[in-house]
Amino acid sequence: MHEPEATPAVWWRRLSTESRVSVVGSVLIAVFLLIVSITIATKPSNDRAPTSVAVQLGLIVLVAVMTVASVRVASGAPRTTCLIVALIVSGPLVLASGWTADWTLSCVWAACVFLACGGVLGLIALSAVLTNLVLEVFSVPDWSVDTLSLLVTMPLLTVFAIYIPIRLAVVSDGLVVTREEVARLRVDEERYRISRDLHDILGRTLVAVSLREQAVLRLLELGSTDDATAQLRASSAIVAEGQATLRSLTHGPTSVDLHVELRSAQELCERVGIAWESHVDGVGDTETQHLAAAIVREAVTNMLKYSRPRRCWVRVSEDDETLELSIANDGCPVDPPTNTRGTGLRHLRARCEARGAVLEAGSPEPGTFRVLARFPVYSDRSGELT
Repeated sequence: MHEPEATPAVWWRRLSTESRVSVVGSVLIAVFLLIVSITIATKPSNDRAPTSVAVQLGLIVLVAVMTVASVRVASGAPRTTCLIVALIVSGPLVLASGWTADWTLSCVWAACVFLACGGVLGLIALSAVLTNLVLEVFSVPDWSVDTLSLLVTMPLLTVFAIYIPIRLAVVSDGLVVTREEVARLRVDEERYRISRDLHDILGRTLVAVSLREQAVLRLLELGSTDDATAQLRASSAIVAEGQATLRSLTHGPTSVDLHVELRSAQELCERVGIAWESHVDGVGDTETQHLAAAIVREAVTNMLKYSRPRRCWVRVSEDDETLELSIANDGCPVDPPTNTRGTGLRHLRARCEARGAVLEAGSPEPGTFRVLARFPVYSDRSGELT
């Protein structure tokens, strides 16, 4: 089974705001240059032969086709046969119309080729256009260095004005895909860890109970009821121990490092389009990090379940006596339903009280929700802010 290809709409939604601006700006530049080229090519002139006008109009059509194909290539689509044919045909047309065509048309062609092909082929195409422009200048008796500089510089600037923003959008899209892949790998790694621990815990418990039960059967056959009772009690203790270990595995925190949990929460928020702000100037001792990571995870989970946030901000500050953790978000309903109150925060509040910490949760102002925890500072530290 292979994954379905991403549609253009999905590709567009996945881009950040800056990348969308880059793509739209590049397309607008290309459209503007095409309009200028069409205007120049269709402008009546006694000095221009009809054949030259036809060549220029045909070249404009090819440039338009290449522009569309270039955007498709930039968005991840494979190079099409139409694009390759347009590249092959447009090269001789540019050289044929170079003595009468305006520099703008050649500039658009070079930009599109550079975008679509890149690498060596794009550089060769751009060099051919620039060479054609230089020869055109040298053919004029009263040519000047200023004219030559203008004809060489303007195509280069236009090419990079189109190429760089689109490449920026492509790289940004690739970073988003990579970030999603890393998040999936982390989920798979956590699933593997849980399955491994479950196998070890359940396997050990079941084997031990099975051995005890076999011993009970043999003792009952021999009439040793007291020894059988002792074996049953030992079996019950093994089951209780396995249940406690399993409960700690499924309900306990999966991360003891606050920085790792904050980084995971940031990646999750960025994937769903939530602006993330964080300021961390302390992490506390190992137990504090363990509990703070659980609070961050629960707060982010509740935020995604019960709110429609656009922004989430986290602040961790520490002084000589207290470490304070604050997680807040906007997008909260003004009148939240009463049946959405889960047990996660209540369990965390109990854990905080057992450690001498305080956990508060509420809306400091309409539309926002904040989870605030204050931990006592201990002398034993496992890490500092790097």
